[in-house]
Amino acid sequence: GERPYKCHLPECGRAFIQLSNLQQHLRNHDAQVERAKSRPFHCNLCGKGFATESSLRTHTSKELQLHLGVLQQHAALISNSNSVTCNVCSKIFLGVDALNEHIKYSHKEVAVKRRVANHPCPMCGKHYVNEGCLRKHLLTHPRTPGGAPGGL
Repeated sequence: GERPYKCHLPECGRAFIQLSNLQQHLRNHDAQVERAKSRPFHCNLCGKGFATESSLRTHTSKELQLHLGVLQQHAALISNSNSVTCNVCSKIFLGVDALNEHIKYSHKEVAVKRRVANHPCPMCGKHYVNEGCLRKHLLTHPRTPGGAPGGL
């Protein structure tokens, strides 16, 4: 339905069917403004406001510890000789299996392209996505006089 009662704040843009709902909405904006005034000390890392400089310092200390922990994990990961980097987003993973799992779920379009069937069967011409699949398929062909399946 039509929503004729619009919030006048340019950053909001909400509209309501009933005037009473708009009035309640505006009271919420007023409460947010009051809360912001009562919390003049803001964290440079996350933007959260605090009533006292002391509480901001305590918060900042915790935030810095959190960020430091993340950085230490990252440094350990990139210094590991088994780490591999995603060619799509540059994230680093500990091993090829973790990278492949990431690509499978985060970059589905790339995962599909990576599974190109470029292993042709010499007997029938069918193509397979890897050598293991091709070998399994070759077992379905009759053995040649040399004894190997599919002439290999």
